[in-house]
Order: sequence, then C-alpha cells, then structure tokens
Amino acid sequence: MPDWGPMIRPATDFQERVQAVDFVLGIARSDLSVEERRRQAVIHGIPVRSYNAIDGSDVDAAAPLKWRAGSAQSLIFTVHSAGELTAAVACSCPVTGLPLRLMMHAVREDFRGKGIGSALVRRVIASAPVVGVGVDAHRLGRKAYLTRVGFGYWHRGAAGHFVGFSQRVDEPDGLVYAAPAATRDEIRRWDALLPEAILVGRSSAQPERSKLWRLLRGAGMFGRG
Repeated sequence: MPDWGPMIRPATDFQERVQAVDFVLGIARSDLSVEERRRQAVIHGIPVRSYNAIDGSDVDAAAPLKWRAGSAQSLIFTVHSAGELTAAVACSCPVTGLPLRLMMHAVREDFRGKGIGSALVRRVIASAPVVGVGVDAHRLGRKAYLTRVGFGYWHRGAAGHFVGFSQRVDEPDGLVYAAPAATRDEIRRWDALLPEAILVGRSSAQPERSKLWRLLRGAGMFGRG
C-alpha cells in the first residue's frame, strides 16, 4: 500500500481551501444544493477570520451556537495525485483548551481502499493534543473504522450519537469545539472572489444532514436564498 504521508498537504490559500471543502461536500453531502455547498466551502475558506462559533451541542442537544470573536482558521488537509485533488479532510478551528474536531473527509471513488483516508485521519490526530469526531448511533461500522485509526475513547453525545476522542477526556467539557463562522457580508465579499470553475460535480452519496449544519444554517451563517 502506498505511503500517503508525504503527499498530505495543508490547504492554506482561499481558493485551495474552498475547493477542498467543496470536494468533500460534493461526495459526502449530496443533499446540499450547489449554492449551499458553496457557502459552506466559503466559510471554511476565508483566510482572515473574524468569528468562530462554539458548538456545545454534544453536551446539550438544545444548546445555541455561541459566536465569539476569533481568528482561528479551520484545519484542512488535501492529497493530490497527478495534479488532481483526490482526498481531503476538514476540521474545526484549533482553539486553546478545546479539542480539534474532525468534521468531514472524503476520498475520490477511484482512490478508495488504498489507505488514503486512514492516512488523512491519522494526520489530523497528529495535529492536535486531542481530536474528536461524531458518529451517528446507527453507523457502527464507521465507529469501528475510526477506532482502528486512532479514536479509542467513546462517549454518547447529548443527542444520542457517538463522540470519539484520540485521548481520554473529562466529560462534558471535552465535547465542546470551535467551528468556523462568518457573517452574510463576509460570505458575499469572499464569494465574489471565487471563480465558478472550481466547483466539483455532484455525487450519488446519501449521508445525513449534520447537527452542526442545521445549527449554522439556523444562525444565518450560510445566508438565505
């Protein structure tokens, strides 16, 4: 199996970050419209951040999303092969005292089964003192996979799903994390700089709509219309 480690790179500039998140959402979130997917990608991609959103929904399922001033940029890693994006992972924002959360990752269909996804997850785990991940309660196979690649400590979140960590944490404080946030004006301003050509095609995957997405949408972070 190839050693993917040397091919994993952090995504740093705006367009690269947007393309990576759009790539993941295009595979893992076919329920999103192209416009909604683009808004989410822009929020992750903004390089000069004014806000983070503190998500405590794993502790209290009804907890509101709390915006705070913050410049922490979400962590994104990519893998390219022959100049083409083949895999990517996007995480929450690194904030002192909170775990990093693996939010979404995807591998292009023709590269699956080669160990690239596991290499990306392990790179994320190596990038922070504590990394967390959420898994819906019925997805036991995914929970087993994530356990194998480094998430060895599991709790039940407030909504009943599994929350796993790379290190032992004290409940409930270890379940709170910082997500990227942006105002509608910031989204519009950065979106105007984005060429349409970077968007990827649709996917046939059918995942669930995430708790975080619903919270951010309700807070107006993805805009309307």
